Amino acid sequence: MHVWKPVIAAINGAAAAGGWLLAQRCDIRIASDQAKLGITETKWNLPASWVTDLSRIIGLGHALELVLTSDFISAQRAYEIGFVNQVVPHDQVKDAARELAERINRNGPLSCRAHKEILYRGTELTREQGETLGNTILHPMMNSEDFIEGSTAFARGATPQWKGR
Repeated sequence: MHVWKPVIAAINGAAAAGGWLLAQRCDIRIASDQAKLGITETKWNLPASWVTDLSRIIGLGHALELVLTSDFISAQRAYEIGFVNQVVPHDQVKDAARELAERINRNGPLSCRAHKEILYRGTELTREQGETLGNTILHPMMNSEDFIEGSTAFARGATPQWKGR
């Protein structure tokens, strides 16, 4: 589903896995200088079909590093790789997001909507096509012993014991 109105994320804490996804789905991201971000699905052998969009946002090398290591990064690092638009002091993140929204809101709403749609549709694949591809590739993994092990270990707070099947 497309939302053609601008959407701004104000990241003021941890944004991991689904939290990263929510931030990624926003058009513009502002992070607290105390925020930590990460994509942790590979640590637990869980699927994240939504990462197909990530290489267009931050480049393939950065996307691969984040997804394959499951490491957390600082807000400053997220800014350096182009995921975050601004890093602000922790107590200013909501104000910075509101101020940006007000600046955008001062512009022509039809023009903002049209330009946002043009920019998104101008990429190689739509989000839906990318997610369909990701789901097709990741589906067999979700029927594996390692998928069950990762989910179970996550729920127990334990270290998974991978079998590669």
